[in-house]
Amino acid sequence: MLLSGCWTLEPEARPPKLGIRTLSPEALGPRDALLLELDQAVDGWAGPSGLQGLDDYAVSTTEYPNRFLLRPIDRWPLGRLELRLGTGWFDEEGQPLLSRSSTRAVTVFDEASPPSVQLRAPLAARAPTNLRWLVLNAPEAEALHHSWGRAQVAARSGSELRVEIPAQAAGRFDLSVDGSTVSLELTAPPDLEPPELGPLELHWSARGAVLAWTVNEPVWIEARLDASVLPVGAPLVWVGRGQLELPIRRPSEFELRIVDLSGNRSTTGPLTLVPGPRLDLAITELVATPLRDWGDSEPAGLPYDASPGYGAVTSTDEWVELVNLGDELDLSALRIEVEAVDGTPAVTVLPGAPGAYFGSGGSWARWQSGEALVLRLRGAMSSQELELRVRSGATLLDAVTLGEPGQHPGGSPPDPVHEAIARTEAGWRWCRPTPGDPRPSLECVSAGP
Repeated sequence: MLLSGCWTLEPEARPPKLGIRTLSPEALGPRDALLLELDQAVDGWAGPSGLQGLDDYAVSTTEYPNRFLLRPIDRWPLGRLELRLGTGWFDEEGQPLLSRSSTRAVTVFDEASPPSVQLRAPLAARAPTNLRWLVLNAPEAEALHHSWGRAQVAARSGSELRVEIPAQAAGRFDLSVDGSTVSLELTAPPDLEPPELGPLELHWSARGAVLAWTVNEPVWIEARLDASVLPVGAPLVWVGRGQLELPIRRPSEFELRIVDLSGNRSTTGPLTLVPGPRLDLAITELVATPLRDWGDSEPAGLPYDASPGYGAVTSTDEWVELVNLGDELDLSALRIEVEAVDGTPAVTVLPGAPGAYFGSGGSWARWQSGEALVLRLRGAMSSQELELRVRSGATLLDAVTLGEPGQHPGGSPPDPVHEAIARTEAGWRWCRPTPGDPRPSLECVSAGP
């Protein structure tokens, strides 16, 4: 099967409502992180209204579009915490999502009291009679024993252990881990079906190909690229949506092998992957404190071009200019994010910005090499203490910081003419706006960091 750099295989249908798939671990210490996994991909973080029930939290997203890592600003309160989804979530195309009303709970223990071992997979205490392995989250486990002697650890990944279940086990299996006991009832019908992989999705980043999939049960994964085994990384067992970045620089053969906890196997591939385009993007200009109506335009013009309109000036007139310094791009086949980090952080996934203007007549499907793209980002940008980051997967393509210390002091423009913060040969300066023109601004004042 041949996959090109601008083709996604059978994208999966998204459910109409957003819900919580898992919230883990179920018990934690007051300073431990919580992993929130949603049942579909979303467009970045939805802001304070998106989560309800955890009043004191800070959020950092993982590189997966449906997983969020929640960390306490200071410490979680002891006892039972309940979390549910609120409003303000968007899918990857920028469409608003409704939220399911289900509530998930975790228990916060005193620092000396959290459980030392947790059963991570299978996800329930009642397991198939032919279960061959279980997976534990046991950060400091040393002594593992069961009724037939010392337990065999088949694999490790950080604090996770894959432990073999002896063939003699029948009906019930008890495992002692440093004095804590994990018990399984091996009474469910045997699992004889191979795991099911959902449609594979292919995107391209600056580092190569990004391959994503869904799987219907806990599995561990082996990936091979040109017959070499690739490190898939933590966690040891995948369930739901998975993603792998492949360092492809030439046409390569890829194969994905998965096995479930009962030993049933499934294989996808080999697939021929052809390298995607070269990514090289730069932030060249931004207007964080607009003085004119950039979101409208003079007659026969386009929003965010060089001819602003005469309407009211609001935060919708803010914009950022990017220049494509690499190959021509089909943005619908890539996942490029522009992250605005300030008091109200927001992530804009391309395509899907609330407003856009291609300076040389390009489009989302054909962003020409050397062309400037002017974007209206989600939310509102701060005029100081702002950082803009452009990412493709885990790769940072470019960034600029306003404020002290920063590449530009930010704040209000020095006069009505020099409204934009632009990259020049002398660094970042206040300049006359030139949205859509990829060349450095020439009419600037010498105000910089």
